[in-house]
Amino acid sequence: MPGACVFHCLDFKLANEWLKTSSEYFGYVRRPFQSIPLRQLWHCKQSDWEAAFREWGVIQFWVGVLAAIGSAIVMALGEANFIGAGIELVTRVIMAYLLAHLCWFGIVRKSGCFCCVVACCEGPPILLLWGALAVVWGILAFLNSLTIFFACVFCFINAILTGIYGVTLLYMGICC
Repeated sequence: MPGACVFHCLDFKLANEWLKTSSEYFGYVRRPFQSIPLRQLWHCKQSDWEAAFREWGVIQFWVGVLAAIGSAIVMALGEANFIGAGIELVTRVIMAYLLAHLCWFGIVRKSGCFCCVVACCEGPPILLLWGALAVVWGILAFLNSLTIFFACVFCFINAILTGIYGVTLLYMGICC
């Protein structure tokens, strides 16, 4: 039945399917802008929305990596907490990749699949949920960037990178 959602719980076949796409997605991460050039991504009219979403997910990952590096530098300079900065850096890079890959898998590969730890809801209406969440996360990231701008001497670096990260999430939501 078109438009119906299917609920999966502890579906190891689905998890395995996601894992098998890792090398394919990592190829997109290594070579961005293969299908759509950066200049074209800013337009609200796309010939291939799935490719645009994939490219924005890749951009989200790389901006997330830059934001993680900036945050680690600010933390190391401001608090002299090098171990904490290193842990935060690794955690944020891993989370940026997981978000980008899970979003791509759920939107492009499964045409609407939302996974939450051990459960997954799959169906076309989930595309709207992903889009709304990405837009909300983008707005929240941008607002967060405004609040941290003057928190410390070097925090403007975090604020700028977080604001850019928010813009990438916003565009991911639009592409859904």
